Amino acid sequence: MDILYAVIGGVSAKMYDDIVDTPIEVSELVKECLKGLQWISLTLLCVRDFNFLIAIYGYVYINYLSNPDAFASPYEFSLLVLVPLFFILSLYSGLS
Repeated sequence: MDILYAVIGGVSAKMYDDIVDTPIEVSELVKECLKGLQWISLTLLCVRDFNFLIAIYGYVYINYLSNPDAFASPYEFSLLVLVPLFFILSLYSGLS
């Protein structure tokens, strides 16, 4: 099931990125649904697989340190803020 979460999250992230980067006309509802799918799948993966969380954590912060402009929008910057919350969720699920 984890592979399905990764595929859904990756596809929704790519679709959202393409919609935002190119002038494709879609409703705000579609954009919000794609963002929601990304967060839901990322949360499920991080809670279920601590190794995935470590890989994402490293990638996000190395990317931020090398290119802070990549996280200029509030939506992208929120990933930096929420990754520590994913650690807490992952730790709690590992102890249960």
